[in-house]
Amino acid sequence: MPKLAFDVTSLTRFYPALGVGEPSLSELLETAKKDGVQALVSNFARADNVLVASLRKSTKLPLFVESEPEHLTDKALLKLSPKLVCVVASKASATANGGLDLKKSSKSLASGISHLKKSGIKVALSLDPDAATLRLARGLGVGVVQLCASGYSRAASGKKQEALLEDLCVAGLLVRELGMGLHVSGALDYSNAEAIAQMPELEFVSVGDAIVGKTMEVGFSAACAQMVELLGAQEDFVSAPF
Repeated sequence: MPKLAFDVTSLTRFYPALGVGEPSLSELLETAKKDGVQALVSNFARADNVLVASLRKSTKLPLFVESEPEHLTDKALLKLSPKLVCVVASKASATANGGLDLKKSSKSLASGISHLKKSGIKVALSLDPDAATLRLARGLGVGVVQLCASGYSRAASGKKQEALLEDLCVAGLLVRELGMGLHVSGALDYSNAEAIAQMPELEFVSVGDAIVGKTMEVGFSAACAQMVELLGAQEDFVSAPF
């Protein structure tokens, strides 16, 4: 079953408004680690990167940094010591569904991907569940694909959501067939993450905003524990593989 990667971007921005009392961010995330969170996710352009680096050191959790293509050679990105950099789409490089448009950007991405790999950092691409695009990703030599589930999460009807879930599952099988690791992200919450967790050989599911929102109702620790339980990972708590 997949592991939970908690997106700390929203937590670092909205922490003062949560009214959680005395615990520091570091203490909160230590609790989340005990509740089953196995990696931290942060958006390079939106988060307080000094704070994120501090949280990575204090929790000793692997850090996955999301970065738009133009920042891949930024020295500040390397200073975060991420285990993985996931390249996410900018407005200029996005498809209609939010994934990277590799048909337009694969050549420009190659140098950034090479730079990260030479620095010992694993690289992922955030992609739509499209077979041709996934094969292009394999050609770029990335180790992980993060399937973009935004369309699934925001589907207007149950029937549409079921169809999009099937697309994600088929794409996930192709990702594994091509020898790449499989992650999923994209507006996932307590109503839709459980179905995603059933995807075969899914390694990580990234969730952030939904957990921060749930914190207002049940507290941060319970919010993390409930998401871990939904993903079915609470009985298999081991260190992240990278």
